[in-house]
Amino acid sequence: MTLSPLKAVAMVPLALLACLLPLAAPETAPNLGKKGRNFTVHSSQLVCSLPGPQGPPGFRGTGSPGPVGKMGLPGKDGADGKDGERGDKGHPGEAGRLGNPGKPGLMGRQGVVGKAGPRGLKGSYPKERLPIRFNRILLNEGGHYNASDGKFVCAIPGVYYFTYDITLANKHLAIGLVHNGQYKIRTFDANTGNHDVASGSTVLRLQRGDQVWLQIFYSEQNGLFFDPYWTDSLFTGFLIFADQDFLNEVDQKANAEAT
Repeated sequence: MTLSPLKAVAMVPLALLACLLPLAAPETAPNLGKKGRNFTVHSSQLVCSLPGPQGPPGFRGTGSPGPVGKMGLPGKDGADGKDGERGDKGHPGEAGRLGNPGKPGLMGRQGVVGKAGPRGLKGSYPKERLPIRFNRILLNEGGHYNASDGKFVCAIPGVYYFTYDITLANKHLAIGLVHNGQYKIRTFDANTGNHDVASGSTVLRLQRGDQVWLQIFYSEQNGLFFDPYWTDSLFTGFLIFADQDFLNEVDQKANAEAT
């Protein structure tokens, strides 16, 4: 059966009221003129039914499991749990390393004055800031050391080596080597209750007339001890090399006297 477009549209409401309207095979409407078009109506377009009641739910499918999904993003930190019960006391650990020395404490009060010690021999415990006189001369080449005032006086300019070994007893020792009134080296040694030896050495460049000596630089630490029978304190100095200008001058004078 063929219908024009207008009739087909008019029959659509009627088709909605029918349960089933059999139609013929699809046909093409004839050409209705120059302005018309062919209109094809299929039987499935006019056969319909009212919606029936909803059917029961279907059975759950039993397909095979799908592939494992990708790991999700980390979740937020959960709340802290409750504190657990206190555990048993553990075994003592090994001793730790020795710590660094602490800061020095405050100075304590001055103690009670002790008993007077035995009187030292002559030459022991010299006075502060005065040249120490060494009266036993082992070697004094050229006579440049003056035993009366305890000073070495330079006669040949050059580089000298000086050293000292001082015996102390009963008191601390604070001694220094002096060059023209200026300390070049200082040595401190604490009294341990026994005899001890404090040493020092240095190298100095001296000009003619320079003076070198030893002296105590703190009056309460003048523990130099002298005993001619079994202990000595030594002061030694010697020329390493003379200034070349001085040697040239000596040669010129010698040549002049020879001519």
